Amino acid sequence: MSYNYIERHDIFASLYGSNETNMVDGKGALLIDENGKEYIDFNETSIFLGQRNENFDKKIKKAFDEITSSKGNKNHYKNRLFEMMIETTNHDFDRIFLASSGSEAMEWSLRLAKKMTGRCEALSFWNSIHGRTYLSSSSSGYSTRKTGHGPIAPGVVYGVYPNCSHCEFNCQRESCNFYCLDFLDRKIENESTQDISAVIVEPYQGAGIICPPKGYLKALRQWTKDRGILLIFDEIQAGLGRTGELYCYQQEGIVPDMLLLGKGLGNGLHIAALLIKGDVSKEEVLALYGGSGDSSISCAAACAVYEELLETDLLENVKKVSDYLYRALRDNAKKYSFIYEVRGMGLALAIEFCGENKTEQIAKCINALYEMGFIVGKNSNSIVLRPPLSLTLEQAKSFDSSLSEICSQIL
Repeated sequence: MSYNYIERHDIFASLYGSNETNMVDGKGALLIDENGKEYIDFNETSIFLGQRNENFDKKIKKAFDEITSSKGNKNHYKNRLFEMMIETTNHDFDRIFLASSGSEAMEWSLRLAKKMTGRCEALSFWNSIHGRTYLSSSSSGYSTRKTGHGPIAPGVVYGVYPNCSHCEFNCQRESCNFYCLDFLDRKIENESTQDISAVIVEPYQGAGIICPPKGYLKALRQWTKDRGILLIFDEIQAGLGRTGELYCYQQEGIVPDMLLLGKGLGNGLHIAALLIKGDVSKEEVLALYGGSGDSSISCAAACAVYEELLETDLLENVKKVSDYLYRALRDNAKKYSFIYEVRGMGLALAIEFCGENKTEQIAKCINALYEMGFIVGKNSNSIVLRPPLSLTLEQAKSFDSSLSEICSQIL
C-alpha cells in the first residue's frame, strides 16, 4: 500500500526516522508490521492497555451502538466514570472537568487556580512537560516546547526539579535537606511579583524519567500549604497504573489541590480530566463550558480503562514485571562503563548512557534493538522505556536478554 499522501503532506514527515514502518496488527504489547515482523512495544504513553484489549473493544463498540449525542449532561458512561474517579481517589476531590487533551486540562488547571486564588502567576519546573498548547508549553520547563516560538505566556516562574544524579547545586542527596526546594523562595523573590497561585509538578518527569528523592513531594506539599499556594499534580503521564499504583499522589501520602489525568485515560481516545478539591463557583467555571471531552464515546473508553485497572490483575502485573525489569537492567548496567544509571518508577524506566561516545552508542543500541524487534524511546542520553501496562514477564525477560547481548557487542 502506498502512503504517498502522508509522506508528502504530514507536517511531521521530516521527523520520522528511517526505521518507521506500518503496524497492522497486535495484541497487548506485541505489534506486527505489514511484512509480518513482530515487535514488542516499549514506547507507548497513551494505549495503556495494549492492542486488542477485549473489554475495551467491547465497551467502545457498545457505546457506538448507542446514541452519541452530546446534548444533555446525563450520559451514563460519564456518571460511571465520575463514580470511579471519586471512589478511587477516596473522595479527595469534589469537582471534575473533562477535556479533550491533557494540554487543555492543564491550561484550565492554571487558569482556574489563578481565578480561585486571585493571583496571577504559577510555578513550574525545569525539564517539565505539560502540553503543546500556548499556556501549557509556556509552562513547561522543556526547552523543545518553546525554543523559537516566543514570546511565551507571562506569569510563569521555573523552579529546579530535584535531579539528584545531576544536581544543579552539586549537593549530596543524603545531606542537602532539599536545598532545591528552599531555593524556590529565592526564585520567587527575584523572578516574580510574589503572586504565585499554584505550583504544578510531575510526580516523576516524563522527559527522561527523572524521579525526585523520597520525601521531596511531601515536603513540597507542605511548602505550598505554608504559603497559601495551590498544588497541582500532573499525572497525565505518570498516573493510572504506570507506577503500579492507581495514582502517584496516594503513593506519596499527600493530597494535591488539583489532579490531572490523561493519555492512558482513554487508551488512545481523546479524553483528559482535571479533578479539583473543594467547590468552584459558577462564575469561575463559565469559561470552561463546552468542548467534547465528556462525549459518551470518550467516557466509555475511560470507563473500560478503569475497569481493567480495578477488576483485573493489571496493576499486579505492572508491579511484577517492573520489579523484574528494574532489577535486571540495573544488574546488567553494572557490567558496562558506558551506562551511567538505570532509574524509574514502575513501567517508566530510563537507561542513561555516558562517556565521549554516548551519542553513537545509544544510536547503535536503539537501532539494534529495533532490528531485534523492540521499539524504545529516547530522551537526550537515555533510552526510555514506557511499554503498555500489559507487557508480560516473558517479554520483559526477552528485552533484557537482547539488550545485554547488544551492550556486550558495543563493549
